[in-house]
Amino acid sequence: MTHDLWDDRRLYEDLGEGGDRRARRELLKRLCEAGVSREQLLKAVKEERIAALPAELALGGETPYTLTHVARQASLDPAFLRQMLLALGRPNPRRGERAFTDADIDEARILKTFVDAGLPRKDILGVARVMGNGMANTALAIREMVAGALLEQGDSEDGLAFRYAEAAEHLAPLLAPLLGHELLAHLREVVRREAVTQAERDSGSLSGARPVAVAFADLVGFTKLGHELRPDELGQLATRLSETAMSEATPPVQVVKTIGDAVMLASPRVAELLDVLIALLTAWEKQPAELPELRAGLAYGPAVTRAGDWFGAPVNLASRLTGAAKAGTVNVAADAQEEVADRYDWDRRKRKGLRGVGRTAYFRIKPEATS
Repeated sequence: MTHDLWDDRRLYEDLGEGGDRRARRELLKRLCEAGVSREQLLKAVKEERIAALPAELALGGETPYTLTHVARQASLDPAFLRQMLLALGRPNPRRGERAFTDADIDEARILKTFVDAGLPRKDILGVARVMGNGMANTALAIREMVAGALLEQGDSEDGLAFRYAEAAEHLAPLLAPLLGHELLAHLREVVRREAVTQAERDSGSLSGARPVAVAFADLVGFTKLGHELRPDELGQLATRLSETAMSEATPPVQVVKTIGDAVMLASPRVAELLDVLIALLTAWEKQPAELPELRAGLAYGPAVTRAGDWFGAPVNLASRLTGAAKAGTVNVAADAQEEVADRYDWDRRKRKGLRGVGRTAYFRIKPEATS
C-alpha cells in the first residue's frame, strides 16, 4: 500500500469542516496496513460505517466467495440457498457478488444435512425466518450493550473503532457456545411441554388447531405518550414491560412475543395463565407511579401454532378484550372463565360489542379480588 492511499480526499468528504481528520487518517492507515483495499474504504465511507469496519473485519469480514460457489461446495440448489439466506435475514447478494465466507460454506453443508434427512424445505425456511428474526434482535441488543459500555465522551474515531474491534475479537468466540446452549435448553423445555398425542401418532402428522389460552397485556395511553416522550424513553417503557412479563411467566405459561407496548402470552391451561396475568398486574402496580397503567385480556379456544406464534379466534378475541379493559384489570372471555369459575370471586357477566368480533360475553377481574 502506498502513502497516497490514505491521503485520498474522497475518504474525508463526509467529515465536513469540523471533522477530526487526524483520527480518520490514523484509522485509514491502520486499515490499509491490515490489507483493506481502496474500494472497500471508499464504500465504507460512503455507507457511513468506516468506524465499524475494524469490528466487521474482526467478526469475519473477509468474503471471498459468491453464492454460487457456496451452493456448489455444499451440493445445494443456489435458488434454495438464496431463499434460506433471505429467510435468515441476510442481505440479498447481487449476481457474482463476493459476499460469503468459509463459515457460510460450513453452514450451507449443515443445511444440506437437514435436507438430506428428509425435513421439508418449506418447514426449514419457516424455522429460518424465526431464527433470523431472533438472531437479528439478539445482535442489535449485543451491539447496544457493547457500544454503550465502550463509548466514552470525546472519543476519537480511530480510538473507538479499534476498541470495538478488540471487543469483537474477545467476545465473538464466546457467543456461539452461549447461543447454542440456550437453544438446546429451550428445545428441551418445548419437547417437555409439547408432547405428541396418541391421535398425532396414529395419523402420522401434527394436529391442526388445539385448545390454548391466549392473553395480551398492554400499557394504557401508550400512543399518547408517543407524542410526549423521547423515543429512547418509550423504548425503556417497552423493555420494562417485557422484563416484568418474563420474570412473572413460569411454565407452562410462555411469553410468545412483545409488540411495542404489549406482550402476548400463551398457555395450554387457563388457570396458570390467569395467575401470571394477575401477578404481572400486581408487580406493575409496584412500579413508579408516573408509569402508565397496565391492562390485560384473556381468551381460550382452538388455535394453531406456526413458527413460534399463535393464530386463531382466541388470539383476536384476547387482543380485543385487552383494548376494552380498564386500567389495572383483566377481561376474561366467558369461555375461558368457565375453566376457572370456582377459583375466584367473579363480578357479574358483562357483554360488549368488540370490533371485528361482535357482541361478546366476558368477566372483569382485578388483582385485589384474587387475594
